[in-house]
Amino acid sequence: MALTTTTKSEATALDLGRARDLLRGRLADRTHNVADEAPTPFLGTWQQELATALLTGGIGYLAACYAFSRWLTRPRLRSPRKRPDSLRLPWKALQIKTDDGVPLAGWIVEPKTPRGTVALFHGMAKNREHMLGRIGMFTAAGYRCVAFDHRAHGESGGNVNSFGFFEARDVRAVLGYIRRFWPDQPVSALGVSMGAAALCYAADAVRSCQAVILESCYYDIARTFNHRLGREYPAWLKRFIRGIIWISERRPRCSPPPARSRKLCRQTRTRLRAVLDWQ
Repeated sequence: MALTTTTKSEATALDLGRARDLLRGRLADRTHNVADEAPTPFLGTWQQELATALLTGGIGYLAACYAFSRWLTRPRLRSPRKRPDSLRLPWKALQIKTDDGVPLAGWIVEPKTPRGTVALFHGMAKNREHMLGRIGMFTAAGYRCVAFDHRAHGESGGNVNSFGFFEARDVRAVLGYIRRFWPDQPVSALGVSMGAAALCYAADAVRSCQAVILESCYYDIARTFNHRLGREYPAWLKRFIRGIIWISERRPRCSPPPARSRKLCRQTRTRLRAVLDWQ
């Protein structure tokens, strides 16, 4: 087997050649990379990523809140499927207008000799059909019942819900009608959920009622949202609650304060006959 020997001078020349070639390659790569480099941005990479996340997240958050707010406050215009005759009760249809011109559709159901009148106000996403059970109970006890669809519900006019704020005008219109036609008889009012909040917002008109019943009245909008998460609304909406409420309160252009019904109901200066299930 032949052996190949390398002198010291040859080894040195070989090392220098390799070093020269390596240096040339690195310089070529560096020149290429520098030529292809983009100008240094004003913000660093992590800053750009953070700004993009904040911008996209903020827009996405507001868009989601706005979309759900529109869904939540949309009109629920649906005719009642059942009427008082389903309970074998005599009734007649009625229509009145609020002070801001919204037409309200309703029923009058009365026994032969009424002892007084009970005005009934339904909850959000419902209509006067939802009050039929209570109407049957009160008429059996001898009371005339007047039940209307709130604005943007049932067969009434209007195009947005306001959690009881503008619905207070519906309450004033209905109670005003009752007092004009039966001024010498006692008047009571019953409201459920949004209808109960509307009674509280209309404290000035409700003050003269002989009795007021509030069912499932919410203390404020945030609490009723939390109360319904996981049941009526998906649990993941919790992160959007503040934004949804903020937008929903301003979309109807009323900017109502939270419906703190416990405080408002004190302004009625009347005897609350029942407060059922504060939310």
